[in-house]
Amino acid sequence: ADPDAGFSFAMPDPARFTAALARLGVGPDSRVVVYDDDARMWSTRLWWALREIGLETVAVLDGGWPAWVAAGGPVESGPPEPADPLPEGAGWGEPPAARGTFVGRQEVLDIVERGDPGRVLVCALSADVFRGVASPIPYARPGHIPGSRNLPAKDTLLDADGRFRPLPELAAALAGLPADAEVVAYCGGGISATLLAFALTLVGRDRVRIYDGSLEEWAADPDLPLVVGPEE
Repeated sequence: ADPDAGFSFAMPDPARFTAALARLGVGPDSRVVVYDDDARMWSTRLWWALREIGLETVAVLDGGWPAWVAAGGPVESGPPEPADPLPEGAGWGEPPAARGTFVGRQEVLDIVERGDPGRVLVCALSADVFRGVASPIPYARPGHIPGSRNLPAKDTLLDADGRFRPLPELAAALAGLPADAEVVAYCGGGISATLLAFALTLVGRDRVRIYDGSLEEWAADPDLPLVVGPEE
């Protein structure tokens, strides 16, 4: 994450990001498999961030660490073996240009104020957080960005074992989002929104972007509007 952004999980600039990847031995020709132990959203966040800098050969381990352990996959404990960094002069070279799959606060505000029919804001948080009735309040103020739709990503897109639902079920769950509109997904900090974005790409939707600051940034500014209540 960008330590200077003012919110927790901001996408780092490409130079910082690729330097960190190079220290892990990851370059533009690497194949990466990402896993986590909690609701796949941390995997999809890293998947989305790598996609933003043009690394296409990235996969998410379906079911994550729990599924790996349940399947009897080999495990080890203790500190990891040191990575072999990329050789000097090899790898990324010039940092890649960002692809523009993240949006900022001003772009979201433009959607709210103009009511752009070609773009739809979708909140990936639970219905209670979306309506502003969750307790305690997880962000500076309760509610959702005006004009948003709500699609709770974790509860809708994953099964009881934390695996993505089969493609026909995902397509049905996402069918309520206009097929001809660009989806701008947000959540609390730009993490669970990537779960929704990942599922959309699985069913062939490629006009998807993430509001990186999400409610952590938006709700902290008292001048930005929030709505308490159900989806309009």
